[in-house]
Amino acid sequence: MQDDWLMKQLTIVPLKLSTVKETNDDPLIDVEDDITGERRSVPLTQLLLEKIVFLKISEAENILFESLGRLSTSQIRSTAEWFYNKLDELSEDDLKRGGFSKEEILQGKRDIEKTIDT
Repeated sequence: MQDDWLMKQLTIVPLKLSTVKETNDDPLIDVEDDITGERRSVPLTQLLLEKIVFLKISEAENILFESLGRLSTSQIRSTAEWFYNKLDELSEDDLKRGGFSKEEILQGKRDIEKTIDT
């Protein structure tokens, strides 16, 4: 049965699982569920992406900046780079509907750099 693809995967996956958490630099953030009121932890990028998808861009940026104090420099860099790259992918119309602009993206990047440098 060792030639079976699924059986091979079952032997390989456990070996890789231990490295997944070590290489994941996405911090968790506590949020309150709007419906149940329960608190839960979600990856910061997941929460930011949800806000971006619904064009709540200013709210997403506020969450990012409010989270900076709990992040390492490495996490700040990777999360901010990811965030602003996602915003750069939006069309001008989507940015406008989200109450945001390309200039605000550039300003956010500069503000992140200032935060890291201090």
